[in-house]
Parts: sequence; structure tokens; C-alpha cells
Amino acid sequence: MLTPAFDITQTHNTITILIKARFAKVSDVEIEVDGKVFKFYSKPYFLRLNLPGRLVEDGSETASYDVDEGAFTVVIPKATNGEYFESLGMLTKLLAPSGQTHIQGASIEVTDSSGSCEPSRTLEDDEEEEIDWQVIQAPYLDDETVTVGNACYGFANKKSGVFNRLQDELCGIVDVKDPDNTMPMNRKKYRMEDEKEHFDEDHYLADLYEDECIQCLLAYKAPWESEYTEMQNKQGQEVDQTKDSGQDNLRSSDKEQIVIFSDDEKEQMRKLPRREILHDKESDSVALLSLVDILFAYAYNYRTTEGDNNVESAWTICKLSSTLSWMNSFASLQDVVEASFRRSICYPLYRHWKLSSKVLNDVKKVFVLGRRRLLKCLLEIHQLLSHDDPRYILNELYITDYCLWIQTVSQRRLESVAKALRKVKVHKDDIGFDLVELEQAAELVLEEEENEETTIEADIQQYGYPEILYTNANSSAVEESVIKTAEEEMKQSESFVTEKCGESAEESVINGIEEFEHLSLKDEHEVLKNISIHDSNGVGKLQKNESNIDNEIKKEGGRMIDVTAQVVEPLSELSIAYDDTVTKLDSKDTDSSDPAFIEWIHKPPVKKIEMFE
Repeated sequence: MLTPAFDITQTHNTITILIKARFAKVSDVEIEVDGKVFKFYSKPYFLRLNLPGRLVEDGSETASYDVDEGAFTVVIPKATNGEYFESLGMLTKLLAPSGQTHIQGASIEVTDSSGSCEPSRTLEDDEEEEIDWQVIQAPYLDDETVTVGNACYGFANKKSGVFNRLQDELCGIVDVKDPDNTMPMNRKKYRMEDEKEHFDEDHYLADLYEDECIQCLLAYKAPWESEYTEMQNKQGQEVDQTKDSGQDNLRSSDKEQIVIFSDDEKEQMRKLPRREILHDKESDSVALLSLVDILFAYAYNYRTTEGDNNVESAWTICKLSSTLSWMNSFASLQDVVEASFRRSICYPLYRHWKLSSKVLNDVKKVFVLGRRRLLKCLLEIHQLLSHDDPRYILNELYITDYCLWIQTVSQRRLESVAKALRKVKVHKDDIGFDLVELEQAAELVLEEEENEETTIEADIQQYGYPEILYTNANSSAVEESVIKTAEEEMKQSESFVTEKCGESAEESVINGIEEFEHLSLKDEHEVLKNISIHDSNGVGKLQKNESNIDNEIKKEGGRMIDVTAQVVEPLSELSIAYDDTVTKLDSKDTDSSDPAFIEWIHKPPVKKIEMFE
């Protein structure tokens, strides 16, 4: 027989069941209502639901069939008008039969029974004591309570021996080497040692100071944030409406309408094993603490992928969760949160304290939204692991049972966890990586670098060639006005020679200047000497025929030596910085390997002046 897809809604006085059975034989449909039990049969479909409230057949019930959709719509009145049926969205819970129970490890398999047996108890029926989530609960961590070769793990620490039987298949799934023979306290010790080994200071500081991507992830709005805002708004409206009536703030029906299951999620719930899982107070505490750990890993993956899971998502969730990677159990909420923060800055791609804090805030909101949102998260984890070989085994050890258990766990207990989570504070000193000292040292280094850069920027002036920076120069010695004056003097000198000596003398002077390109800058005196020689050579060619002009040209050459020296002399003692290394060059050192500097040295005075414009 096939279990058809179905959905349930309710009004103040009725309950409506939508059954999708396209291939049903409509003429043979049978519908039966017996108190809390609803049955539908139409070959090849069979559906039995155990509802949280009683129904009644009083003649007002109706049933219809939509041929186009292939769906039956059944409307049945409630036995008590105005009664609210809780958890109608928990489809796996509705499909589980009631009756005698047979304990099988962590789960209680429920089978059909006839007679007057009372239905199985759920956690809602128990009177619950308030749990102090900050108290260290250590009995299950005591080595003496677990014998060697029988170490427990899995959902609520109720499984053992799995890894001994499936050693080959489970290789690489978890980080703990031998789960069946490693005691809980040793798992925690080995886990913390592994985290310390994998903590990378450079990676952490890189994400701290180069955080453009991190800021985008922090700004991302996960779906539970809008749901949380909607719930807060409804709570505000309920407060306003119930001030005079004294009714409870925010009805359960309003909460359930905020988080909606998709068709795929409903189908996934229908495929889960049909059994209930009952626990005592201690087991529930263990399960809830591990659930916080798993939800932190899930929320981190969801935020860092912005809701678009990738091939690394299953790895990320399992790696960040101490429960899934090291089979750890926890003693308190503080212990859970500190372990989650440690792993979030040791293993994943993004390692940032504010990101981890944001993820913790996500977890708090998910718990406030209640079991429907928690179930949606667990179903997504179940889906991811089921398609990841060989991590699907973790579904059998943990997630499947969580999906079943969360549908029956007391809403008051979840609210107590949410309340306790709001009080949890974690500081950088708590997780053991000396993050405060590391960040302080990094800040000091940055301050020193900034001070050095400020000093260099104040002293450095760049002239001409963009890759050469000249330091320790007297800026007044090479002011723009001096350079322009030298250029003007050069032009006047050229005009003067042309006027006095004609074109032949002009060529001699120009040739003398061009030959200067082959000289080396050894010191100030040699520069001045070379300039004097070249100017004298240019003038000497005119001495034979024009002695008067010769004297004038000599005088002009001496004047130009003085003009050129005003620019050349201050530059001869400059320091040159290139390739982030400041190299002091003595005025006599001409063996620099920098091609740009060599090019500058071989330029004549006029060309040097042009380069500094």
C-alpha cells in the first residue's frame, strides 16, 4: 500500500485534510473517523493519522474529489469547538501509530494494538522541571561509567559498536580515531589538541583585517530573520490586544503559521521511519545540548553560502560540529558555544570572530522560533548528508532520530534552551588561542608601519622618473622656479652663440652638449669641470678668427656653468629608494644597477632639467 501525500489545516471548529491520490479508485473510497484516529483507504492508497485532538461524525462532515488535481478534500468537525490541534505540521508524528511500545536502544518502536492500551506518552504529557543549562552535568562523561570497548555515541549517547562493524565504510567520516574504544573525556581532549594544531594565526589575522567578504556575509539576511521579525511583530500585536482580555501572548497557531514547510519537506517527513523516541530528563538534556552544536554548524554553512549549498556544505557542517566530527557530548551550554567558536576559527574558509557571533545569534533566533524551524533545519541537514558518501551514516547515528524526536519534544523545553542561550556570553579569552594578545600584537605592527609610512611620505619627493624616489633632498635647491630659470638661461645662451658666431659655432656648442651624454657623474667638481671643458671646446673653435667674440663666448660659458650647477649640485647627494628598499648612494658611487638611474646619470644638464619637470 502507498501512503499518499497529504496536508492538514484547521479552523475554529473543523479540520481539513487534503489527500493527493491521483491513481485512487474513486468509487471504492473508504473514510473512517474514530476519536483521534482518521483513516483513508482507496486502492492502492492507505492513510492513517493519529491526531492530537478528537473528531466527531455529526453529519456535517464533507468530502470532495478534484479530478484535475487528483486530490480528495475531507472536512471533519472537531469534538470540541474552539480546540486548537497542535503540531499538525509534524507529519511523521501524525503517521506514527499508537499502542504498545518495545524499547530498542534510543528509540521506541511503536506497533499497532487493539484493546484498551493507553497511547504512548510524549514529552508534552510530562510535568517538566526547569533545567539549569549552565550547570555542569558530568555523569555521562565519567570514564568509569563506560567500559572499554563499549563507548557510547550517536543520538543521546544511545549507540555503540557501529564503527567496529562498519570500519571500512566509516573511514574518514569522523576525526576521532577509534570511537568505540575512546572514552568521552579523551575525545574532548583529543579534539582540543587537534583544534590547537589547526589554528592558523595568519589566516585569522588575514580575515580580521581583509574583511570585505566577511562584511557581505554579516549583512546577509537568512530566512529565519524575517520569520523572527514577523513573530516579534505578532507578539507586539498580541500584547496590545490582550492587555484587557488577559489571554496568553501569541497563540501556538500564530507561531505555526510563521514557518511553512515546502512540499519537498513534507514528502521528506513522510519518508522518515514511523516511530516515536522517548527519553528521560538526562537524555533530553544531552540531546538538546548536541542539537545546539549541530545547529551552529548548520547556521554557519547557511550564512557563508548565503543559502546556496555547495559541494563543501556537508563537510562544513560535519567539521564544525563537535558532535558529528568527534562524537562529543557536552556538559553545559557554555561548553557547547565555546567549542563551536573554537572550531569556527580553526577549520572553515572564513574565520572571523564577528561572523561566529552572528552565527550564534542565528542559533538563538532559530530556537525562539520553535520546533517547526528546528525541524526545517534538521531536514536540510538530513538531505545534505544523504547525498554525501559516506557521511550518510551520520543520518543513521544522529540526524534521523533528531528529525523524529524534535516533532514530539516539549515546546516548553525548547523555550527554556532559547532563554538560556540569550544569557550565554563567550569572550576571546575563553577559547584558549590568545586571540586578544594576537590582535594587540598585530595592532602594534600596523601602527609602526603607519608611522614609518607617514615619515617616508613627509620626507620623500618624487622627481621625473616615476620609479625613483629621492629622499633627504633640499627642496629649495631644486624649486621649479630655479629649473625654469636654468631653461631660460640655456635658451638665451643658444641664441647668444648663434647671434655672435653663426650656425657653425652653434653646431659646435650643441655637439659638445650631446657628447656630455657619455660622461659619468663622479662628483660635483668633475661635473663642473666636464661642463667647463665642453663649453670651452665650443668656444675654442672660434678663437682663431674672432678674438673679441671669443672672450664674450667664454664669459657666457662660465655663466652657464654657474646656472647649471644650481640644479646639478643639490642632486648629486640625493638618496634613491626603489623596490621598497632605501639605498643610500654616495655622490661618488656610479655603479648602480638600476637602469633608470643610469639613464638619468648619462643625461646632460638640460635633459636632467627636463626630467624633473
